[in-house]
Amino acid sequence: AGLLVAADQADASPLQVSDILRHLDSGDEKLATTVARIARRHTEWAPQLTKTFAHWIDQREVSTDRLTALKAIFPSLLQTESALDLATRLLHWPHDESGRIYRFGAELIAAAPAPKLDPRWVEPLRKNITVNDRAEATVAALATLRHKSFDAALQAIGRDQSHSKLLRVKALAAVSTRGGRLDNDSLQLLAGLLSHEASVRDRGEAANLLSRSRLTTPQLLTLAPLVAGLGPIELPTMLQAFSRNRDPAVGKLLIASLANSPGTGSLNLAELKRSLTRYPPEVYQGAAGFLGEMEARQADQAARLDRLTSELPDGDFLAGKKVFESPQALCSVCHRIDNVGGLVGPDLSTVGRIRTKRDLLESILFPSASLGRDFEAWSIDTTDGESQTGVISSDSAETVKLAVANGQVITIPRSRIQAIRPSSLSLMPQGLDQVMTRKQLADLISYLRNLK
Repeated sequence: AGLLVAADQADASPLQVSDILRHLDSGDEKLATTVARIARRHTEWAPQLTKTFAHWIDQREVSTDRLTALKAIFPSLLQTESALDLATRLLHWPHDESGRIYRFGAELIAAAPAPKLDPRWVEPLRKNITVNDRAEATVAALATLRHKSFDAALQAIGRDQSHSKLLRVKALAAVSTRGGRLDNDSLQLLAGLLSHEASVRDRGEAANLLSRSRLTTPQLLTLAPLVAGLGPIELPTMLQAFSRNRDPAVGKLLIASLANSPGTGSLNLAELKRSLTRYPPEVYQGAAGFLGEMEARQADQAARLDRLTSELPDGDFLAGKKVFESPQALCSVCHRIDNVGGLVGPDLSTVGRIRTKRDLLESILFPSASLGRDFEAWSIDTTDGESQTGVISSDSAETVKLAVANGQVITIPRSRIQAIRPSSLSLMPQGLDQVMTRKQLADLISYLRNLK
């Protein structure tokens, strides 16, 4: 890998596309990452690279290593003629009854940095936008393309109750002319997805879309009471929806809801204060009570951790496994055990070997106090005024991929990035212990301590 980098950076570089092709499916993760990074910088190699990719697909010889290479390199080439041709072939693939190859083509388009709609894609995208096993991939591609010719179809999906709520949310988010606005029907749909009955993925998608929307004062008055029921995953994201509002009635209702929310432990106190000071002084004064309680809880962190370590009884291992996998604790959304679970946070398959009971309690109660190496969170500000926080899973000259708290990975074109800032907070939300009973917490700790 080092020799390839040195050759690529040398004056009059001797590196040829053949040097890259032989390593595309090497099975060496470090080498594969290096090869992909180099390949993305050389769009002049697109004809040879796409010819190789096409051969793999034609021969149905797409191994896991080759699939990784395809996904890492191909989207950055999509402005070249040869890559456009291959994407077109994938969307028009004959005898694709399972839709697998079509979905793959749509997913590659969705991962591309600011692609332009090729006229040859219009027919297959329009035909598959409502096909059950292809709709989600199609909507993802259209969300990246942002072309007004599909707006009516996307809005129709958003209104159609026969589709899943998640697909309807994504379709509404993909409308090119939305301009940050939401109609009231869409607002009600998203509000419904914030309930505890919805999955973690749906709640995260809904909170994320609402946080990016330009909501009216009446809409915020509708949403403010729902804040009282939000957990530590959705609450920090959801509060961004209120950041541009100054209406006193909205501020009072928001503060009343925050005082009763189980998710306030996940909030950054300084940022919350700064956000609430945007409302008139008499509104901000109404937050003094619960802000004081938050300050006291944070000041008492060490003593609280010591007390809980000594007082928490032994738990039940099997019951703890259920807590780990439950939508209430949310652990498996980001963490993996024995190849099951998310990849946003550290793998916990052997965490019991290296972490004590106190260590584990601290990571649950106060995750920002023990940030795991390679899992530091970053905040990315974009040119359209949005901000996303997550763990950077990969980056290139064209895009940054960010793993966010609901387990999803979002792709942000570098052309849209205004600033990338390190976050002092862990992506794992603080306050998860507030949504568990003492017994559930004891069971969860017992489960984690036995992972060896």
